[in-house]
Amino acid sequence: MERRTRLTPMPAGLTYDEMKSTIGAALGERGHVSRPTPQCPLELEAWRRAARAAARSMGRTVRTVAVGDTLHAWLTDWPRDERERTIGVATEVEALLEQVEPAKAG
Repeated sequence: MERRTRLTPMPAGLTYDEMKSTIGAALGERGHVSRPTPQCPLELEAWRRAARAAARSMGRTVRTVAVGDTLHAWLTDWPRDERERTIGVATEVEALLEQVEPAKAG
């Protein structure tokens, strides 16, 4: 069965801590989170900041990227244990990795 990225809407009016908590829960559950790209550049930067803070609180690092009309964040070391390997990496994240982290020759 193909794993798909679930978009996680961030309702207007969320506080920074609520956004960080929501993103952190998704990152911990499946290693990534995606949402529609916000129209407001300030909201976009707040979401990215919250994703970085959520990952730091787990002792991990995150990568964020906007592609088309979707904003993505994924843990850079996912999967790092058996539970995470069982969950796997969503196909959209694999495609993003190919785009933003091309294989190095050598």
